[in-house]
Amino acid sequence: MLKLLPGLDLPDFLMGSRLAYGSVTRLMYTQDWESLEPLVSEQMLKAMQETMEEITGSGRRVIEVETADAITVEKAVLRQVLIMSDDSESSVRRCHLDVHIVSHEKWQLMDYHTNKTVEAYDGRVRVQESTWRFEGVIAPPPADGEESSDAAATDTSRQEEQGWTVYAIV
Repeated sequence: MLKLLPGLDLPDFLMGSRLAYGSVTRLMYTQDWESLEPLVSEQMLKAMQETMEEITGSGRRVIEVETADAITVEKAVLRQVLIMSDDSESSVRRCHLDVHIVSHEKWQLMDYHTNKTVEAYDGRVRVQESTWRFEGVIAPPPADGEESSDAAATDTSRQEEQGWTVYAIV
C-alpha cells in the first residue's frame, strides 16, 4: 500500500506523530483550545472539550502535565493506510494513516473535593496505548529534472498541502 503513496516519508511521518501525541495531549489537558484547533479535526476538538468538561465538572484537574517527562512516547507504529481520495492526474491523495502509539505518562489528576491526587493518576508511570488516525494529503515528489521556478512554487504549495491533523482516536 505504501508504494501507492510516493512522497510519504514514513520515518519522518512517524517521528512527527510521536511529537504530535505529546503536544496534542498536553494542549488538551491544559485546555488550550485555540492552539489545538489547527491540529485536530472539528469532531476531535469537540470530543476533547467534552472530556475535559467532564473532568473539571467533577472537581478534578490535570496537573504536572508540562514537565518534560510527563508524557514520553515509547513507540509509534503505522497500523493502517486508508486512501480517501485519489486525483489520478496529479497523483495527490487524501489519506488517513492510523498510528498505534504506546506512551508512558506520569501526570497527576487532582481532586479538589479531597485536595488529593486520584490514586490511579498520582504521578506514577502508566502505560497508555491508543491508535490515532491522522488525516492529510500526500503529493509525489517533483519529477526528475523539474527545477523551474514553477516547480519551486509547486513544491511550496505541495508542502503546505501535506499538513496533517489528528482526525480521530480509533
